[in-house]
Amino acid sequence: MTTESYNEKTRELLISTQIKPIFTRTCTRTRTRTYNPSTMIFQPRMLATIAASLLLPAAASPRRAHPTADTVASAIAASNAMYENLLEDYENGNCTEIWGELPPKTTSSTARDNLLATKSDEELKGGVVCTCGMTYDMIVSQDFLDEEDFIVVTEEGATNIFSSSSSSKASSSNSETMTKKMDSWIKASTSNSFTPCVGGNAAGFDCKNVDLVAHMPLTDFLIPNTNKKPGQGNDVWGWTSGNNREFVIWGVREGHYFIEVTDFKPVILGYLPSAGDASNWHDVKIVGAFAYMGSEANDHGMQVFYLSRLLDIDPKTDCEDDRYCQIFDEDILYRGTSDYPVRNSHNIVANEESGYVYIVGGENECDGGLHVVDVANPLNPKFKACFGEGGYVHDAQCVNYNGPDTKYQDSEICFSFNANKVHIVDVTNKSNIKIISTIEYDDVGYTHQGWLSSDHSHLIFADELDEAKGFVARTRTLVANVEDLENPTNIQAFLGPTPAIDHNQYVVKATAEGQDYDPIKFKNTDLIYQSNYRAGLAIVQVLDYETADMKEIAYFDTFPLDNGPFFAGSWSNFPYFRSGLVAISNVGEGLFLVKPNLEDALIVPPIITVDNPPTSSPTTYCSDGVLEYKGDEKRGCDWVGEDENKIKKRCRKKSGGVRNKEICRETCGNVGLGKCKDKDKKKKNKKNNRI
Repeated sequence: MTTESYNEKTRELLISTQIKPIFTRTCTRTRTRTYNPSTMIFQPRMLATIAASLLLPAAASPRRAHPTADTVASAIAASNAMYENLLEDYENGNCTEIWGELPPKTTSSTARDNLLATKSDEELKGGVVCTCGMTYDMIVSQDFLDEEDFIVVTEEGATNIFSSSSSSKASSSNSETMTKKMDSWIKASTSNSFTPCVGGNAAGFDCKNVDLVAHMPLTDFLIPNTNKKPGQGNDVWGWTSGNNREFVIWGVREGHYFIEVTDFKPVILGYLPSAGDASNWHDVKIVGAFAYMGSEANDHGMQVFYLSRLLDIDPKTDCEDDRYCQIFDEDILYRGTSDYPVRNSHNIVANEESGYVYIVGGENECDGGLHVVDVANPLNPKFKACFGEGGYVHDAQCVNYNGPDTKYQDSEICFSFNANKVHIVDVTNKSNIKIISTIEYDDVGYTHQGWLSSDHSHLIFADELDEAKGFVARTRTLVANVEDLENPTNIQAFLGPTPAIDHNQYVVKATAEGQDYDPIKFKNTDLIYQSNYRAGLAIVQVLDYETADMKEIAYFDTFPLDNGPFFAGSWSNFPYFRSGLVAISNVGEGLFLVKPNLEDALIVPPIITVDNPPTSSPTTYCSDGVLEYKGDEKRGCDWVGEDENKIKKRCRKKSGGVRNKEICRETCGNVGLGKCKDKDKKKKNKKNNRI
């Protein structure tokens, strides 16, 4: 199947012949998802998969499918396995001593025992937030399943499906809660092939302008030495061979899988076990035809794998089991030097242009900073430098700089996300690495990850704990002007439509290969592909970096249960395939392959010409954004401007670390505040001219 045939013919055919969605409902992108379980209608193919044969009596509500005891038992077993994995990670990381005692296992999560909110800035430094804080939070905030929670209603009355007794008492609220949890688990465990996004739904997942190409749940994969499915998913990256074959490298708790996705047809080709213990943190990046893989696992080092080995595998004849195909060994295991050993890492950072890999976080003998490796000869990686002056680096992007700052043109620059700030680092001379400048901002939780704009003029980054600690009510994307690398300025923020925690995000130009949108209309347009945990994948169009004027134009919600500010759901994504395919890794739901369709969703920016000069600056768009002042949906930009006596005061107020004038640009510009304050002068001039 070619990309052209997919876009022009296949999608239309499948849409026109598609059976009704697996779950028929309307769902909007709001703070918390709500839906009526009584409206759910199972598709025949899903009924065959889950054997949902028990039906509720049609007393006062429509009939609905109810999972069998075997299905519920499978869900409970999966829940228990995840709980045990998290406990193991907590113990292996010595987290009881570092972070605190775990409370008893709960299945209700009515109150979040959120130690994240009580930890000091000093305690939140380094990698402890991920290795201990995140694990703790997942344990206490996950809705783990137990037998007594599942009640089935039969003609004889309410009965626990695991008991022959009919005396169990079931509340309707508990029944609906368990129904939602089971619906979520069933969708997370069900394989799906191409399903177009129709009416906001694709195979039971909420969506907008994004089609599902394939969903490969954890149960589609096998760990050979345990004969079990992977514990959890984590990082994901992609590789395109010289003959345009496309491959996904997907990290799981036990190692990495290699999946060919050419022509939108996923085939598992191999599995590389972790070089250390199992860990929920694996990371992979690619330079040329080599993958570089790290992990928080003890004594893992960095694995190097020659990806061209995949080209010679015939899955019809070379696979031992189609759930892993064959077991690989790494080509090289890099462990650093005797002076600078690499025991483990949090992330692998790669600059494909310079041929350097940066091992960051973990125990790399650089205080968790930049451990620099020359991979010009991939099978003989050489230690080059160690830079820990800025302290622990959680993640980074290193580039051959090609932005507006002429002083640093063609220099190699790293943008390092250091837990409570961003460092801009000149790494051109590996013998004289130095920090150029530091970016600090309000309401710091945990500075996590980010990416440069396509023209290297702005830096987009995320704080992983601002939502979890209650600093902001909705997902916050931060933006800094880095046109002058020594003096970054103008920290702005965009608040998304859900309260989900943001994790990894990547910037793609709208006219790049694989996006291919109108090169005239969108030549200066960037798209941000965000993995926002429980809200799944969000695609955000940038209208103006300077004012953080952005809009979510598409999404695919890979976590069906809710959009809350907790650690579960989408971990990362890879949006750089030439075919336009996007890979999404979920913690508990597995691997998703999707195809955005943004032709009708993209907003055409105003075209600036000599005959049509900008009204203020070429990058300022004077329209109101979406405001929910202090989390109140009723207090938006209309509220800011409704009282002439209070408008200026309300414009200056702050919500989620951002002043209202930066969101309500038109409303506040009319009274001379914010980036669009010149609007006020123009209104006065017009009035004077009329006089």
